[in-house]
Amino acid sequence: MNFFILCENLQLYSAKRLVEEASKLGIDTTFINPYRYHLNLLPTSGMRKDTHCGDLVFHRTTGIRFDDFDLAISFDMEQRGAKVVNSPSKLLKFRDKQLQTVFLHNQQIKHIPSFSFRGPPQNEHYEQINEYMKSLSLPNGRQSFVVKTIRGNQGIGVNLINGLESLKSLLETFHALRDQQFIIQPYLRSPEEYRLLIVKGEIMGIVKKDTSDDTFRNNAKRNTNAKYLSSSSLSKEIVDLAFKVYNSIDCFYAGIDILVSDGKLFVLELNMVPGFMQLEELSGINIAKELLVRGL
Repeated sequence: MNFFILCENLQLYSAKRLVEEASKLGIDTTFINPYRYHLNLLPTSGMRKDTHCGDLVFHRTTGIRFDDFDLAISFDMEQRGAKVVNSPSKLLKFRDKQLQTVFLHNQQIKHIPSFSFRGPPQNEHYEQINEYMKSLSLPNGRQSFVVKTIRGNQGIGVNLINGLESLKSLLETFHALRDQQFIIQPYLRSPEEYRLLIVKGEIMGIVKKDTSDDTFRNNAKRNTNAKYLSSSSLSKEIVDLAFKVYNSIDCFYAGIDILVSDGKLFVLELNMVPGFMQLEELSGINIAKELLVRGL
């Protein structure tokens, strides 16, 4: 059995940790940068279907490039017998925030209400957004929006927009630039935000993010005041919601972000290539080893 890791930078924390733990387990590791790689699919290539039979592949690219060549590589390896974590078909389905939202909505899973469209912004778009914002009963009638590019990572591509007029100006600009790959969400202030890492049907750890510093991008890289929690310290409603998402996507592992706003639970995002530096540092749990052992 060989271990392959697909990522652009082997110096990233999660990639380094997986390589370190693979070495301790006596597993040889092959690093593939999918954007410095080629696929030989010519009929003369002589590749057998079982070339990668029994191999383990960790796919650690996020899709932020809007280029799915990395998935083509993983899919090819999977077709030749490798076990790819997570499956490229799952990654393709959920690496896009817009497709995530459609899925959560159709599964009737509580999520951040979202709006997206193509073509020139219409008055009916703003009327629909405005009516929903009014229904939230925000303090002083304040209307703030989060506009997210449909692919992003570590808060990149997330913009906070204050007021409907500012939103109109931004959307008109996007349309003029022929770039409308975004979703619009209301900005919900949250005193509680959680990242749950679920691996093979078990919660490996929970990080509660500190939302007291008025930041609207609470990813691990930007939020330095988070703390580790055990699953027993969370409400049953939060745990049940996380597992409802996890069970519906049918994957090996996922990072699921849940926030609490005005006493209501919302799935903020699900991440099929979750980082785990913050969780390892806060909990002392060897997440990299657990991923490898459970993936074998």
